[in-house]
Amino acid sequence: MEITELTLRLMLLGMPGIVAYLIIGKITNRAKGSQLDSLVFIFLLSILSYTLVSGFYLALVAASGGKLNIVSPLDRLIGSIDNKSSTIFVWDVATATTASIIVALAWSYAWYHKVVTRLARYLKASNRYGDNGIMSAFLSSEQLHDKGEWLVVRDISTNLFYYGHVYAWSDSTDELRELILLDVSVYSNDDGVLLYKTDYLYIERPKGVLSIETPTLMPSEE
Repeated sequence: MEITELTLRLMLLGMPGIVAYLIIGKITNRAKGSQLDSLVFIFLLSILSYTLVSGFYLALVAASGGKLNIVSPLDRLIGSIDNKSSTIFVWDVATATTASIIVALAWSYAWYHKVVTRLARYLKASNRYGDNGIMSAFLSSEQLHDKGEWLVVRDISTNLFYYGHVYAWSDSTDELRELILLDVSVYSNDDGVLLYKTDYLYIERPKGVLSIETPTLMPSEE
């Protein structure tokens, strides 16, 4: 495939979006879409990064009372895409790439706390809980956090149930369910007899094997 000058310019101008995209991929478990979805997402992140820097420049101009005359990076970006004679300012790309870190963290925060989903549910525009399924919505819910994240996890395959503090869990989209529990008490599911305790427990089971409950009282020990 021939790499044209326009392609190189787009790659350079899209560097902020690429950096933000890579950061988001590292710190979130956002589901990957098609190549077109990724390109559109990178483009959006780039625009947000340049817009953030442009907003900072405009704030400097306003603070100076109009004494400063700064062309916003977003304006130069638009003029640099298809104009071969237009100069790409490396400083604009560098500052926008730095700003992309803030964009990535802000997007990840909104994604993790499901800001858009919560707003849509509040406005009754959607009944979804997010992109990671009901299990993740349940384990990351504020109501569960208020109760201290102590849960009863019943394991149908071993006829046991575990009472402990939920530390981490896998995505609901994964083929296997993974849970990490701390300060765990292991009981027989038949008679509720305490079998043993452990400080740390990792569970990996297929879908449909585990059920999770929020107890009102800690199970009695015998």
